[in-house]
Amino acid sequence: MNQPLRHRGFTLIELVMVIVLVGVLAVFAAPRFADNSDFDAMGYAHRLEGLIRYAQKTAIAQRQLVRVDISNTPNAADPTLTWAAPNVAGCTAALVAGAMTLPSVGKRPTSAVSVIPTPAGTTSFCFDPLGRPYANGGLVPLAQLTLNVNNASGQVVRTFVVEAATGYIHE
Repeated sequence: MNQPLRHRGFTLIELVMVIVLVGVLAVFAAPRFADNSDFDAMGYAHRLEGLIRYAQKTAIAQRQLVRVDISNTPNAADPTLTWAAPNVAGCTAALVAGAMTLPSVGKRPTSAVSVIPTPAGTTSFCFDPLGRPYANGGLVPLAQLTLNVNNASGQVVRTFVVEAATGYIHE
């Protein structure tokens, strides 16, 4: 009544196939983990969008002008919000001291994230007490503002729009 002896384990062919599959996955997956610029840019875009929404809501809640300044210099300080005195007719004069920056990090990611506004050169703008965006330097209504957030290689990772009439921020 001897039962046949069964060998347990993997064949050589199975082991070689597993090694080949792991090697192929490593070739395609490893570069994605080494390059964080897309993740940095996406995180920065989400924080920037949140800060702009906060600026609009603050302008409405406090019934005053709130200016948003976006620096487009890599590794520069993050965008800031500045409150203007309630009686100021424009966005540049008599700004209340104390700017608010993006939370958690004091600088842009080191992977040179850039923000490209359309219309070009719109790196500062205000929200009025009704939440509408205006060009910096006066209460001139701002055309629809599109912000493209690019990674280190210049590819757009996120685009969001600030509507001209309402200040609504969306993708």
